[in-house]
Parts: sequence; C-alpha cells; structure tokens
Amino acid sequence: MDIELKTILRMFKKRFWLIALIVFTITSLVGAYFYLYSKPTYEASTKIIVNKTRQINGQSELNAGDVETNMKIMGTYKDLMKTEWMMKDIVSAHPEFNLGVKDLIDKVSVSDSSGSQVMTFSVKDRSYERAVQIVNAVTKQFYKKIPELIEVQNITILNEADAKATPDRVGASPLFNVVIAFIVSFILGIGLMFLLEHLDDTIKSERDIEIALELPTLAIISKIHRQDYKPHADKHALAENSKVGDKYATN
Repeated sequence: MDIELKTILRMFKKRFWLIALIVFTITSLVGAYFYLYSKPTYEASTKIIVNKTRQINGQSELNAGDVETNMKIMGTYKDLMKTEWMMKDIVSAHPEFNLGVKDLIDKVSVSDSSGSQVMTFSVKDRSYERAVQIVNAVTKQFYKKIPELIEVQNITILNEADAKATPDRVGASPLFNVVIAFIVSFILGIGLMFLLEHLDDTIKSERDIEIALELPTLAIISKIHRQDYKPHADKHALAENSKVGDKYATN
C-alpha cells in the first residue's frame, strides 16, 4: 500500500498543473455563466379547496363519505387542468403572456397533499410578476370552468399569488453550482491523470524494468545532482598547485 501511495503522489505531483488547469477552467466557466449570464427562475403559487356536495331536500350536505370522494376525484381535477378545454380561454384572454395552449399547459404544475382537498397551482418563470399573473389567471379559470363540467358548488380560492411578495429563487444557488463544478472538475482531472499515466509506457522505475525484461535488477545507478560533484577545472587547479613527487614522499 505504501508503494501504491507513493506512486499516486508521484503521479499527482507530475500532473498537478494539468489538474489545476482543468479545475480552474471549468469552475471559472460555470461561475461566469451562473453569476453573469444565467437569469434566476421564480415560482408563484395559489391554493384552492374543492368540495363536491350533495343536495338533499334543497339543502347542501357534506359527510365523511363525500370528503373521501372529493379526495379521490382530485386526480380528475389535475387532469382537467392539463387540457386545451381549460387553457384555450386563458390564451385568448391574455395575449400579453405570449404563450400557446401547449406552452401554458407545460408551464402550470398542479399538486395536492395526500389526504387533503387542497390543490396547489404553481408557475415558474424568469419574471416573478409574470408568474404571478399566469398562476392567478389559471386559478380563476379553474374556478369558473370546473362547475360547468362537474357538479361542484363549493370552490374556494384560499390564497392568490401576491406580486408584492419577496420572491424566492427556484433551484440551486450559483455558489452551489460553482462548488459542484469544482468537485466534478477535480474528479475529472484525477481521472485524466490516471488515464495519461496508464497510456504512458515509458520506464520510470526498476520495477518497470523487471516487468519489461522479465529479469531481476542487479544494480542501480543513483541520480547525481550537480552540487554533488566538482567541476574538472578544480581538479586541474589542484594538480598544478601540488609539487611533483609529493604523492611519493615518505617521512
């Protein structure tokens, strides 16, 4: 394990600038895109409650069975919201939205909580004010059109979207995206490092020689650094300063 760790550290040291370049480039591009060019997305929503009541002796009555039936029919309401029958009048009445029927259907999201008769209509858009206008128009259209098709006497809009409210961005923040880009680019750089090292078939150690030649290593010549030896000029100067016969002199 120690040898493998040393090998990895050597590889990392050798390819450090390549990894740093990849991380810097990708992180910078992602940061520039999300901070300078990407426009935030906002969401506006409304809530309604629908009760389908029964008429008994001219009076509306609602019991536990009716509530359960209302909750089961929520799926029908959600499907009706995704129809041309529901959306075409909105497109005609609000040309300022600049949306077709299909575009409006795709833009509106309908959800309901399990065991609840409350439905939530949501719209996401680059402009919060525009999202508010669209979702309020859709909610009013639901309030108007559903009783024409289903015997519903009680549809209550619990709250409309408020254009003056402080909007919250939808999705991850730019900082989060930059952090993700940093992590992904670092992993990409490490992967590229291992790939280049795998493709590099040059001999780097005695172990590589043993594998290539299938022979044991008998000797190793260590690397000599420049500061470990003296220039030849110093040896000639030493020889000139020595007296002839000094090396043979005896006491």
